[in-house]
Amino acid sequence: FIKKIKNIDKPFFIINGDVLCNFNLGQFLKFHKKNKSFATMGVRTINSVNPYGVVKIKGQSILNITEKPVKKLNINSGIYLLNPNVINFLKNSDFGDFINMTDVFLKLIPKKKILHFPLLEKWVDIGDMKSFKIAKKYIEKDL
Repeated sequence: FIKKIKNIDKPFFIINGDVLCNFNLGQFLKFHKKNKSFATMGVRTINSVNPYGVVKIKGQSILNITEKPVKKLNINSGIYLLNPNVINFLKNSDFGDFINMTDVFLKLIPKKKILHFPLLEKWVDIGDMKSFKIAKKYIEKDL
């Protein structure tokens, strides 16, 4: 549906419908413009905890054991800021009617200046019941 947008001449946000967030749109836009980004993705850093001890081996030998390691991951928040020229790029691409934003960014990366904006504020993906309950607590607390 992005390809069908007409008469837009300023950067615009696309936000997935299954996220709850509280971030400063103005700062995101200022970053995007200042850095002359073609497309900017909101990125959140999370800690992914492995509940097991990880054993590093070589052949039959144990080299190291790390108990319940924590790995920092940068994740796609589902928040995007695009220049209007992205629409022309999409119209001239081989995408069908449905366009996954991850695929759009993957196509843009080798061709354009694509940046990430760190999201430090509240953010919850409400795509499952556990996350939905967390989001509900945020809403009840802030109201």
